[in-house]
Amino acid sequence: SCTATSDTTSNPNTSHTNSEDMVKDKNQSKRMEVKTDLFLRFLFLVGQVAFKYSQFLEDYYLETLKQKLRTKFKTLSPSRDSNKIMEITRRSIKSKQTKGEDETVTESDLIAAADDMATEEVRRMLDTGVVCGNGVLAGFSLLIIDVCKNPKKYQNPLITCVAATALAHAMMVSSVFCNEHMQLLVTMLEKSPEENVRLSLVIAFGDLLFKFPNTVEPWTRFLYARLRDESWKVRRNTLLVL
Repeated sequence: SCTATSDTTSNPNTSHTNSEDMVKDKNQSKRMEVKTDLFLRFLFLVGQVAFKYSQFLEDYYLETLKQKLRTKFKTLSPSRDSNKIMEITRRSIKSKQTKGEDETVTESDLIAAADDMATEEVRRMLDTGVVCGNGVLAGFSLLIIDVCKNPKKYQNPLITCVAATALAHAMMVSSVFCNEHMQLLVTMLEKSPEENVRLSLVIAFGDLLFKFPNTVEPWTRFLYARLRDESWKVRRNTLLVL
């Protein structure tokens, strides 16, 4: 009788240990959920910041730089700064030579030269100074690329989807970055098992084709291939983009 009682009575220490383990597992699960959520937000934020910064440069900063250079060029004296004027307006002069027009430099030529110089400077900044180079966003872009290349490493379809969108945003910033990672984008577009990834990248492909036609056009066969995608949603988006 004593033996039977001893066998059926639970050990309070064991019960306490099991409860602690359950609490630890639950807390660990919650921490993992928080970490995943923060990581998703971070990836999204990197893509958005890069894209919004490029919009700032292309809109506000470009216009400000144009006005600054126009004002600067208007102060140039034909007698004192003739060599500099010739240098900055060489495109206008060459165009006039081709058309057989008077090669005299006018104020319009100086304005055009200022606008061209400002546009080239902003394009240089976008191509090499935002998601490329040694900047903060360039470093974070490497993380985005790692997630896109190694979806099994992160084991979360939502992380892959957000990273794919962030990659597309970064590619919209720089023609150099776009050219370097078109292969990665079309590989994900073609082989990702996640429908949402393919949906996002089809739309992104259309935006990139509009932004950098010379870079993206050679890859359009991969976009057309999505017309045979197993997902009707992907096929529909492809038709809308085309």
